[in-house]
Amino acid sequence: MRTAHVLAIAFGLFAMPMARVHAEYKEVMDPNGLTKNLRTDYGLVDDGGRSDQSAVVQKAIDAVAASGGGRLILPRGTYRFAGIYLRSNVHLLVEGGTVIKPQWPAGTKAVVFLLDAQPPADRKRARQHERDFIENVSIRGLRGRFVVDYSDRKPRRGEGIRAVLCRMVRNFLIADMDVLDNATTYCGITLAPTRSTRDDVDEWEVTRPTNGTIRNCRIFNASPGYGLVQPHGAQSVHFE
Repeated sequence: MRTAHVLAIAFGLFAMPMARVHAEYKEVMDPNGLTKNLRTDYGLVDDGGRSDQSAVVQKAIDAVAASGGGRLILPRGTYRFAGIYLRSNVHLLVEGGTVIKPQWPAGTKAVVFLLDAQPPADRKRARQHERDFIENVSIRGLRGRFVVDYSDRKPRRGEGIRAVLCRMVRNFLIADMDVLDNATTYCGITLAPTRSTRDDVDEWEVTRPTNGTIRNCRIFNASPGYGLVQPHGAQSVHFE
């Protein structure tokens, strides 16, 4: 029996590198494909984070997605936005040194980036789109690290903030991000399963963040019990 246990452990250790091959993001970004700049092509303004530019960022992502996908560059600066849904085949490249200040009204909960299929505005149609997911997406630094900074906010009851929320997404990368916190509620990156209450989701292509990599990310001054990442539900995600 002891020999069997040793063999089982040894097999498991040798199998780990093989499993890792599949538990990560597969690079699909075309460095020679469509490339757009949020400032020069879509009018984003480096105003030190004074104004909410969420609509500008979302419109740019939607436009790149409508063109079949590509790279969208966020040039170095300080900007304010939140509630941004990535779309399939769009890769957001944030220039090193950039600071993102969340648009986060007092008394609310906010997310800066959502790697998830955006639900319909009409709640009656939401159940028809529960299977929807996005794929082949990334948020990464360009020539350095970028910062999501909400360190100026104090923790208050009823408020909460996440830098990234991943849900119905397949083949994704989050890289080169620093989160500056101030012991607020929630972690920097959340991995969560589908919101569906159905019992028959086993046949769905995607039910949670799948085949992803979280690389070279850090959080500072996080609340005890939260930290950088909380995986409430995920499949084949690699951390490095």
